[in-house]
Amino acid sequence: MLKVYTVPDPCLRHSCQQVDTVDGYIRDLAGELLELLRELNSPVPRAYGIAAPQVGESVQLFVIATPAIELIAINPVVTKTFGQHTWIEACISVPGTLYRVARPKLIKFQYLGLDGAMHAEKAHDDYAGIFQHEIQHLSGICIDEIGTPVSRQVIYSH
Repeated sequence: MLKVYTVPDPCLRHSCQQVDTVDGYIRDLAGELLELLRELNSPVPRAYGIAAPQVGESVQLFVIATPAIELIAINPVVTKTFGQHTWIEACISVPGTLYRVARPKLIKFQYLGLDGAMHAEKAHDDYAGIFQHEIQHLSGICIDEIGTPVSRQVIYSH
């Protein structure tokens, strides 16, 4: 069973190694990350994605699982960004705090899939934020470094 690491664990603050080969280790890790994400979201959704460094693995791999999309991305690279929006997000590695984060409104990115082929995607609004959040984990960046803490009371009082 994988363990979710939380700040201030140093494994969350380092850039991850690129994956050279999509092998059994990477496939197994991707499957375990998806399984952990499903467990974290049962019975109540808590997270849309998880990146390898959040479980102590320093490889460029993340998974996303939402009602609309399931994606496994290896060595992701943002190729274009457009616009900006600010939204509230949380992180399972920074528990108990919500953050206001400014992110691009639309992103285009490329990644290696489990099939070993390059894929290109675009995402907008909340999905752009979700993808960027996970991609930044692979560079050792957590939301506590780039966001502004927001109290739940302020959010729910509006």
